[in-house]
Amino acid sequence: MPAYCIILVAALDFAAVSSAHDMKGKLCASAAGLAAAVLLLEAVLRLGGCALAWGARWHSWTMPAGAYRILCLGESTTRRQYPKPLEDILNERGQGRRFVVIDGGVGIINTNYVVAHLAENLARYQPDLVVAMIGSNDRGVAYLKDVTGTDTWLFGHSRAFRLAVLLGRAARARLSGGAGDGIPDLPPPGWGDGASPGTAREHHLRQGALLLDFGRVRAAAALLGLACREAPQDPEAWLLMTRLELTRRQPEAARRCLGRAEAAGAGRAELRAAWGRYHAAQGDWSAARSAFRQALALRPADLRAREGLADVLAHEGKVREAEEEYLSMAREAPQDPERWFTLGRFYRAQGRHGEAAAALRRGLRLDPGRPQAWNLLAQSFRLDGHPAAAEKLYRGLLRRWPALFASRTGLYAAMVDQGKDNMDGSVDFQEYVLREPHDVRDLSLLAARRGQWLHAEAWIRQAVAREPWNPAGHANLGMILSAPVLARYGEAQRELRRAFAIDPDGVPARLVLAQLLYRQRRWAEAAAQYREVLARRPTHPAALGGLALVYEQLRRPGLLEEARRRADEAVGAQSAPMTRENYLKMKALLDRRGVGLVAVQYPMRSVEPLRRILAGAAGVTFVDNERSFREAVAREGYFAFFIDNFAGDFGHCNAKGNRLLASNIADAVLARLAGPAR
Repeated sequence: MPAYCIILVAALDFAAVSSAHDMKGKLCASAAGLAAAVLLLEAVLRLGGCALAWGARWHSWTMPAGAYRILCLGESTTRRQYPKPLEDILNERGQGRRFVVIDGGVGIINTNYVVAHLAENLARYQPDLVVAMIGSNDRGVAYLKDVTGTDTWLFGHSRAFRLAVLLGRAARARLSGGAGDGIPDLPPPGWGDGASPGTAREHHLRQGALLLDFGRVRAAAALLGLACREAPQDPEAWLLMTRLELTRRQPEAARRCLGRAEAAGAGRAELRAAWGRYHAAQGDWSAARSAFRQALALRPADLRAREGLADVLAHEGKVREAEEEYLSMAREAPQDPERWFTLGRFYRAQGRHGEAAAALRRGLRLDPGRPQAWNLLAQSFRLDGHPAAAEKLYRGLLRRWPALFASRTGLYAAMVDQGKDNMDGSVDFQEYVLREPHDVRDLSLLAARRGQWLHAEAWIRQAVAREPWNPAGHANLGMILSAPVLARYGEAQRELRRAFAIDPDGVPARLVLAQLLYRQRRWAEAAAQYREVLARRPTHPAALGGLALVYEQLRRPGLLEEARRRADEAVGAQSAPMTRENYLKMKALLDRRGVGLVAVQYPMRSVEPLRRILAGAAGVTFVDNERSFREAVAREGYFAFFIDNFAGDFGHCNAKGNRLLASNIADAVLARLAGPAR
């Protein structure tokens, strides 16, 4: 800091001396004045940084004196999972040393979010060690090369330059301002509801598309199916049905709908764009790129085709090119709200939630009658670390659009983030959340994840009573009844049979039945159900992971290795670049701050990919959770340690699983403190 002050004084002296009337003197004076202003800004920013650092130190002083602070970073497999058992075990085994473990887990995030918020978490908690178990949510999200800014020397050492870069990024997102920082007003009741109803078919199409936007897939399917039956020669109806089938992950049905749209006379450009979305949904980026380019050759102004092409660029790792394409679309028509919503969705997918909120706000000022955009804005607030603002917006959305069920579950998540998670029937839950059957189904699953099985059963029975025709309710009730805590296997199987009677091809019910048979050690029958799922969805990760668990019990090593190989491929080769680069960025920042890193692999998975990612990085301690979990599962069964297998070969741990996970991490931490990192 003194060096900056000396340079500042020298620049001011030079500006005074160079006040001659000649042009050269004026230029020198201007340059010196500008340099002085920059140095003054640098000095102010550094003083501000010192003040913030002292504030962070004051926060750390509120922790027990002399405590060794450990910050745990991760997703829903970390939040309220293993950190508390880890603290207990460390203090039991620490031989007098005091440990404080901070739960930094956040649900539904990816490694972009972890890296983007790392500096702020380090300043806030001042940890001695970071424990990271991250990467499971990276599948399908393109890696952003500049999550924390540039890697230049100037960016790392000049706060003024860093401020200019960050302001430039924000200005680009807002296209030189105009968005403001406030939240636009929600539209009054009736906004956009008074349009001419048109024919019954047009009404069904409009309402079906709206329900699809709301996430009400089954209700949308009923209305769109009715529209297709009423007017089988309407290409618009079949194109909407294609979108619906892609949402339901039914590629063959989507292909049939595309064929019907073509037979009904859909335009060539529309068809090529729809085929592009079809190929993108299958992960065939080359075919998707070709289809979108053909659509644009036929109709250059097709916004959806341009958006699709930009999405392809992002998934191929060309994130800067994709961002430029989205920004150029917004610049070309700044009064078109859809351009801003598209830009906001892109930033949201990249984990850049502040920029997503800016773009969404600008679009909503132009067209406030867009419920899905409002919902994305509330999500962005929550994931950017503003749950109170998200809660306020969610409440407003539910007053305006009571059917927007995504906002109900979003409200629940925002309340949980603030510790307002009373699930015993508070006014908030009764008024805002427990209103629609699908809301109750979602909350029953959340209660099950938290181990509140009686709540889960009571809520899912409410949903089934209100929608007895819905196979999802019966499948979820079967899953809850088959939990080890309840173990009412006969009732569970009856509910699953009811689900099959309604929807014989239903994948969720078959997965639940396979897991139930696995719990009952009926290995061959469980394998048959998993194979039924794979016959319908050949790359379903949960089915492949479950089949691997069955083959392990049956002692079929050849089939076991093949199932594990296919499961590894299914859960995401495309996530590797993003996870790798963000791990390296995290390690670089931790090194600059002098904070150690413990890299934890997920239960049941090999630690070798983590070792390869951080090969050559000094001072990293690795935690291998493969052998201990596989041996424990072989002895007691998978569901003695997990409550689901959302990732295929592992899932969210129950109390016993979290204790085993915490014990493995504690062993590694204590070994690290006793000697050199492994």
